[in-house]
Formats: sequence, structure tokens, C-alpha cells
Amino acid sequence: MKKFFKKYFGWLIESNRPKHLIAGFVIGGFLGFVPVIVAALTAEFKDWAWNGSKGYPIFGWKAKYGFDWLDVLATLIGGAIICSISCFSPDFRFLTGVF
Repeated sequence: MKKFFKKYFGWLIESNRPKHLIAGFVIGGFLGFVPVIVAALTAEFKDWAWNGSKGYPIFGWKAKYGFDWLDVLATLIGGAIICSISCFSPDFRFLTGVF
């Protein structure tokens, strides 16, 4: 069982993806799933545009890297978890902004 999770979900513990999961969970909990999509894509666009540098304009579209789809996917998974909980449970409906 441990090998299964390591093989298929090991990418979730690499880099800063646990932070992406938590951010998607929080944004999805308070605002819904569409803002999770927007937040994930804009954060990765920032990484792509600035190439992950700390304020120095090394443009990612020239170096052709900086955008990571796995970070976007981790954020979307975090948002999908809380939004699916709120869809199937009326107790959590207040978390997604659907009153």
C-alpha cells in the first residue's frame, strides 16, 4: 500500500506542493472552486513570467520553463476536496460561499 501511494502520489510531497494543496483548500473553502482555478493559474503564470526569480526580470518565456502543471494540479486537488465535501454535506455549505 505504501508503494502504491509513493508511486502515484509521491509528486504531492515534492517541492512546495503541500502548500499548494493547503492554499487550494483554503481558497476553495471560502470562495468556491472557480477562484481556486484562477489562483492556481495566476500563481503559475507569475512563475513562468518571472522564471521563479526573486524580483529579477529573467523572463520565463525566453528560458521556456518556470510553469509547473503539477503545482496547478495540486492546488486544484485541494480546492476540489473542500468543494466536494461542501456539495455532499449541508453542514459544510457555508465554507464555499454558497448560502
